[in-house]
Amino acid sequence: MKNQKKIILRNSPLIEISYDNSYIHIVDFEIQENNQHFYFDKLEKLELNNEKLEIANSHNKVEMIINENKKESIKKMISEIEKIITSREIIYPKENYINESFEEFNLRYNGYGKKIFEELRKLKPEIFKKIAFYQSKEDKEDGFAEYIDEEISFAIRLDFYREEIIIWNNKWGKEIGFWENNEIEKSLNFIIEKVEKSQKLHTT
Repeated sequence: MKNQKKIILRNSPLIEISYDNSYIHIVDFEIQENNQHFYFDKLEKLELNNEKLEIANSHNKVEMIINENKKESIKKMISEIEKIITSREIIYPKENYINESFEEFNLRYNGYGKKIFEELRKLKPEIFKKIAFYQSKEDKEDGFAEYIDEEISFAIRLDFYREEIIIWNNKWGKEIGFWENNEIEKSLNFIIEKVEKSQKLHTT
């Protein structure tokens, strides 16, 4: 769904930190309590002070000692996460994607969920016109799209091989796949509900 990056702090016992566009995941085979997920929208602290990395939200806190040869990787992670949190972009980093028009997307992509955008254009043109389309340089068969306005932003991925429609941002996610009936209708209803709810919240 998202571009996950990993920093292996130690191989044995394994200690690693992975992160994508929504959360940090810590795997620690030495200290069980450190195995945590921290979602970006709930983060209260993400700091590297000298050799100590601190990650915390209102419920959990993890402190880890970072070796000198891993500090630059941790600093880069913190910088990227701070940029994601303050940005409205969900598809990130953009250099991993190729921007394409709706027409180019239609010619290129011929997989599961393709009709969703054409149906959205008919049903809610005001939502459709704010969508940008992308091709991943890594997952070239899939289709990606990003919606951004003043109230809400989210991304849509059409997974060619797994036959899934994935809709997400930094706070929530939804997967609708081949196991569903009326997948286009369900996806559209979810998108429209999220957009209209955000608009109501900002007009009251």
